[in-house]
Amino acid sequence: MENGFSSSAVVITPGYTSKEPKKTPRLVYLLIIGGSIFLCFLVVLISFMLVGDRPPRMPYTSSYLASTESNRSGLADVLRRVERLYFYELHPEKIYQMRRVTPEDIRMHFRPYDPSPNATKNRTDEAMKLRQEVNALKFNTTLLKLRERKAVHVASAILGNNFGWAPYTQDYYSGDWLLGPDLFCWQPVCTVFTHLNQVFSHFKPHNMSQLVRLKELFEDYNRTFERYVENWKLGARTGYVRPHTACQAGLHSLKYEMYRGMTLKDESGIYDEPFAKMLLHSSYFEHLSKSVNDTWKELSQQNVTEFFRQSLLQNVARAVIEMMRYLEHEYLRHCPTDENVISGLGKLPLRFLYYNDSPDTGHLAFHQLPTGEELSGPRHIRP
Repeated sequence: MENGFSSSAVVITPGYTSKEPKKTPRLVYLLIIGGSIFLCFLVVLISFMLVGDRPPRMPYTSSYLASTESNRSGLADVLRRVERLYFYELHPEKIYQMRRVTPEDIRMHFRPYDPSPNATKNRTDEAMKLRQEVNALKFNTTLLKLRERKAVHVASAILGNNFGWAPYTQDYYSGDWLLGPDLFCWQPVCTVFTHLNQVFSHFKPHNMSQLVRLKELFEDYNRTFERYVENWKLGARTGYVRPHTACQAGLHSLKYEMYRGMTLKDESGIYDEPFAKMLLHSSYFEHLSKSVNDTWKELSQQNVTEFFRQSLLQNVARAVIEMMRYLEHEYLRHCPTDENVISGLGKLPLRFLYYNDSPDTGHLAFHQLPTGEELSGPRHIRP
């Protein structure tokens, strides 16, 4: 031991010799690369040689495309016409439910449900005509796609109910559209704001023409609610009313379920509706230029926001209030309480006009639709 360090001996095992790793010859790499290229070339060559023997490619069979049977029988064409007629002409208030509908389509075609006698008759006539076309088609159901079978069922259902899902209040010739709302409030008058809430964001104006369109939309709603009142007046004159308890139940549903805000708060209750909150939000008119705002103020003597706030009250809220007041203070008096007089559709139309539960024997009920057809409750549900 020297300098405080210990030394250790290195032991070399006898027979061990140190060897360096062998290098792979360059020729091996060249053979591997060349062989791979040759195999790829061979595969491509064989593919080109066999391309002529391939069977023809099968046509695309997406479930969204019509089947051969549907095209052959004309079913596809009829279903397309049912869809377009339903959304674009007869029920434009539901156009937002249409497949692949665009905001432009909604702005162009949307309008509130039209409860007028002419519109109701037109919906019924078109439904009957298309239902006859569907029933006259000759097609093999087993050759249709599943979606097409479902479409046939849906088309038959809505056409059987005159372009509606509810089994009542859609058939012009049955006259039940003359009756007031019922307990379940299945009538279109109960869903007026439901449809408007779904589309109102698409009416956010960017220019003067879109402002005018929004103004006209509110005026359309005013006419819609007024037309409902006229229908119920016509129903009372023709002897088409419900029993008093049913009239009360329908009025309660309309007031406290569908238009509760205006029942409790009068006209200002309209501000609780989602579309009204959207209208009164500062962002709704944010895309209007200063020149458009100035022009509108010059024409209407009000700025844009104030004008539509007032239009909302005058054209929509007041129309709803007047409609409910008519039902409660006038229409209800035409509904008899005596179940011997009226207990269902089988006894409609009534022979005399009723007021305050008394028949006016000097005035017979009209018993006719506006176009002259006779009304008959027992024929209400037609096969």
